[in-house]
Amino acid sequence: VYGSASWVLCAFTALLQSLEMGAPRRSHIALNVRQNGGFLVLTARPSSISDVGAAVPVRPEVVKDPVLLLAASIRIPLARRIVELHGGQLRVNAIDGEDAAKSNAIESFTLQLPTGR
Repeated sequence: VYGSASWVLCAFTALLQSLEMGAPRRSHIALNVRQNGGFLVLTARPSSISDVGAAVPVRPEVVKDPVLLLAASIRIPLARRIVELHGGQLRVNAIDGEDAAKSNAIESFTLQLPTGR
């Protein structure tokens, strides 16, 4: 992926924080990563332990980097802008059909970033 690793990490962290807020208790986050032409495509959604595939536990972590401690109301718009500045696209599914740009919690997201391949 081309661009700033710290800004891409900021966008990814913001998306995971929003996803965690909408995830059921004791769930995991299922990550699916694949190459599609010249893009890396990453999809994330909550899953139960019984789901097949790789998943990481949802757990709060103490983040000390102030760039990563984003106010909930700006997470999605900031992540979207960072992704767009890197030549990518972001699709976000909000909970209960809310406007994803205004939602603090999301149901899933798909992130596409160019790889140059």
